[in-house]
This record gives sequence, structure tokens and C-alpha cells, in this order.
Amino acid sequence: LVPTILGARRFWKAVSPAKAWGAILLRSAVIVLLAVAVSHPTFVKRGQGLSLTVIADRSASVPVRLRDQSERWLHEAGNTKKPEDRVGTIVVAADSEILSRPETNAVVPEALNYNGDANATDLASALRLALSIAPKDTANAVLLVSDGNENRGNLLKEAEAAAANGIPVHVLPLEYE
Repeated sequence: LVPTILGARRFWKAVSPAKAWGAILLRSAVIVLLAVAVSHPTFVKRGQGLSLTVIADRSASVPVRLRDQSERWLHEAGNTKKPEDRVGTIVVAADSEILSRPETNAVVPEALNYNGDANATDLASALRLALSIAPKDTANAVLLVSDGNENRGNLLKEAEAAAANGIPVHVLPLEYE
């Protein structure tokens, strides 16, 4: 803006003071608008709270007793969230299914029913799905509830992608003999 004002001083004698100031203000406004346009401003509205996506393993490798215990625990834990927090639920075996998206009024269902093929486990696809439905306006986290017996996909690769996006993956192992 300084060169614009100094350059305009040469022509102040040729025009009236009102026209000179008007020209300076118009040129300055154009320069400021161009600078703002080049800087690509963005306005981001950040929400409060945390969005947690629960991934529950429903494959045949998880004993029924552990499935029932984890369902009860997840339902109780999901109902103790703060009002600004969000919770979503995904069940997984051979394929992944979204039971609920991370929303403020969503809860972990009492029954985490899976209707697909339970003879395989693809935890990587479930984590990929959880990352895809994660809201952009809150902090995000994933809770993986599984016995860890994966026979499809590459969970470690997807976990690295989650870490690269700043999304922590917490694991609640279902242990049994």
C-alpha cells in the first residue's frame, strides 16, 4: 500500500483532493482484496467434545460369552458420555456394517447384531470405514473391541493411516483361552 500512496502523490496537483483520496482508497481496497484472495482464507468451525467410533468384532472367533459382556459394557459406557460428545458404532466380521454414525444423540445399541458372514474377520475394513465417517468438526478417536484374530486385510496399515490423520486407535482386547 505504501508504494501506491507514494506513487499517487505525483498526481495530487493535477486533480482535486477529493478525487486523489478517492483514487488512493479505491486502489488500496483493490490491493487488499487481491491479497486476501491470494491467501485462500478458510473459516473453520470447531465443535466441542469428542467423537468416538466403536468397532465391535462379531466374528465367530469371539466366544458368545465375551460378545455379550462387551455389548453390555459398551452400552453402559456409551450412555455415560458428556452431552457434547458423539458416539458411533460399527460391527465387523467378514464385512463391516454401520449401526450408528457419530452423532450427539446416538448411543451404543444394546444388541450389536451382525447379519453377515461371521466366519472371517476384516478389522482393516472396519477401521477404514470408521475413518471415513469421522466428523471433521470434533476430535476423533476409535475404540476397537476385538480378539485380534484377523484373517483379511491389514489392520496395521490402516492404523498407520489413522495415526497420520491424528486419530488415536484404542484397543479393548477380548482375551480368552
